[in-house]
Parts: sequence; structure tokens; C-alpha cells
Amino acid sequence: MRSGLAAGIWRSRRERETSKTSPVPEGSSHGEVEGLLALAYGRCARELFWNIHRKKAGTYEGAELHEGMGAGSRKRTAFCRKRHSGNGVLIIDKPEGITSFDVVYRLRRLTGQRKIGHTGTLDPMATGVLPLLLGKAARAESLLPETWKEYEAGFRLGEETDTEDSTGKLLSQCERAVSREELEKALESFRGDILQVPPMYSALKRDGKKLYELARQGIVVEREPRPVTVYELELLEYGKAGREGRLRIRCSAGTYVRTLCADLGKALGVGGIMISLRRTAACGFSKKEALTLEEASALQKEGLLSGRILPVEYLFREFSSLRVTEAQAKRFCNGGELDLHRTTLSGKQFTGEERFRVLGPGGFLGLGKVDLDAGSLKVLKLF
Repeated sequence: MRSGLAAGIWRSRRERETSKTSPVPEGSSHGEVEGLLALAYGRCARELFWNIHRKKAGTYEGAELHEGMGAGSRKRTAFCRKRHSGNGVLIIDKPEGITSFDVVYRLRRLTGQRKIGHTGTLDPMATGVLPLLLGKAARAESLLPETWKEYEAGFRLGEETDTEDSTGKLLSQCERAVSREELEKALESFRGDILQVPPMYSALKRDGKKLYELARQGIVVEREPRPVTVYELELLEYGKAGREGRLRIRCSAGTYVRTLCADLGKALGVGGIMISLRRTAACGFSKKEALTLEEASALQKEGLLSGRILPVEYLFREFSSLRVTEAQAKRFCNGGELDLHRTTLSGKQFTGEERFRVLGPGGFLGLGKVDLDAGSLKVLKLF
């Protein structure tokens, strides 16, 4: 009886003699594909098949089978995963007038990568830094470290709307002008740890429904104040008329800038709304690293966009790294725990909350978390 590979090669020769057309990728045959599939199982088999498609597109970087993996093996290992140029982080400068999902949709069409997520939604009126998570990087969304974000926000005093910004329905007006000295003094109380009541027009949920859905129905529900931190709050500009200005805000995740503008107006006794918003930094990435949609499209046409996609590891730069041996890398990629005493972490003190970037001989493998009871490093997420 022929082996899977031998049978595949035999069939490929026979098919070349009897068939003039083939539905499989150019440069391969049915037999060659079947021979490859006979060597692997499940996910690895599918990836090997599709890698043949990717050769022509230039996106295939090779896949190496785990030694000893044959039919029936269910082991998951980094050595049998495809390396796709569309896996990583792409920083986009979101334009005004579209949603964050619109940006995701356009990048899906542009790159052909269907699995794309993003970190931190920007409202349609907002512009600026929007990190997109492509391919395997989308798995990182729930694991991202809590980092600050930075914004530049335009505000107008003397008005109140139902959305706390210029897109909403006007509720009240006040003609009293506010001096720069009054404004600077009021800003002091909004620096540091503060409490914010989330706006009704937000994506937070109550009983399974998003607050903005309730708000559009005219329903207002009570919201509990939430703690946020404003690390820096600077007045960049303020008009002579005592009405409009611009702020620079560096704050924790979960801070609503339009609520900050509205609360500032209330503290001054005149009301306030946000009239513009630009995010200048998020997840450790700045506007200097961001591409406009037009720039991304031009680079893709030139075949250069993949060069702007950052590795998944960049998302976890704040975590310490742990280098492991090839044997430990295989064990880790198969879901196995690593004995801390057999790593470079031996002898160190831990709290049990530490997370590490695990690096094997071939590069970044995933995230590990310390288990104090077991004295080991467990797999948190593989990439």
C-alpha cells in the first residue's frame, strides 16, 4: 500500500496525463494537494492547502510541521501555523464622518483580510489614531494592557445638548462670557482621579440594550458614576469672546471627553459641549505612525502596505519578555505549562498577576501568566 505522499505523487502523474484543466491553484495538481493533506490533520491540513493559493500572491512564508505529527495527531503547535503578512497591527488616521466599523470594512476590502478588529471606538465626528488588529492580532483585543489615550478636543461654552456635543439637540443656551482665568481655575478640579457619569448616547449596555438605543427612544436611565483618571489637561486655545477653545487631554481608557466638556461647562455655570475631537495617541501608538485611508490604498497598490503592518508583539511592549528553548517553545505552543525553575525567571518573586511575552527561537509565541500555586507559567494566549 502506498503512503499518503507516494499515493499523491502517483495520482498527480496520472492526472497530468488525463486532465487538461484543474480547479486547484496554478502550479499544483490534485495529487500534490492530496499528498500534502495526507500528511497533516485538521487545521494544519487546511492551512497547507491554502498556502498553495498564497504562493502566487506572495503572502506565503512557509509552514513547518511539528516533528512526529501525522494523521490522527491533534497537537496544536506554532510550527504548523501559517505566517500571513496580514497578521499584525495597522494604525489608521480615521477621517471625520464615518464610523470605526466603516474603517474596518474598507480595510477588509483593501487587504482581503476578513478578520479585522480595532481598539477603542471613535464616534463619526471624531478623527485620529485608530489601531486596527488584523488576523491573529484580533485575538489580542481583550488582553490589551490598560494604557492612556490622548486627545485634542474643541469645546464651546454657553450651550447644552442631549448628546453633549455639537451633533445633538440644543437644550439650553447662556450668553455669559467666561474669562480665561475662570476657565483655568475650573480645569484644576478635572485633573487626576475623577468620577464621570457616562452619557446616554454611549455604547454602554443596560439590560442588554445599548444606552444610545434607549436615548433615541426618549428613554433616560440612571447611570452610576465611574472612576477615570485625567493625567494631563491643558488649555491650548481660548477665544477672546469667551466661548470656544481647545483642550489637550491625556486620560485613562473609558474617559468620555464630551462628558468632560459638558461637566466643565456645568462647573462654570454656563453649560458646555464638545465641537471637535481628534485622538492623537492610543495603545502606545501616535498620530505619527498613522496612515490615512488614501495612503493605505496607495501603498496596497504598490505592494508596500504589508511593510506598515506592525507585529502583534508590539501590542504587549509593556510586558516583560521571557526567552525559552526550542523544547520549551513546543511545549508552550501545545498548551503545556513551563516550570518557572527551569526558565530564566527562576528565583524571582511574583504576585501571580504577572504576564510575559514568551519568545521562542523563531520569535513571539504568545502570552504567559504566572501560576504561583503550580510554580509554572501557563498559556494565556497563543499567537
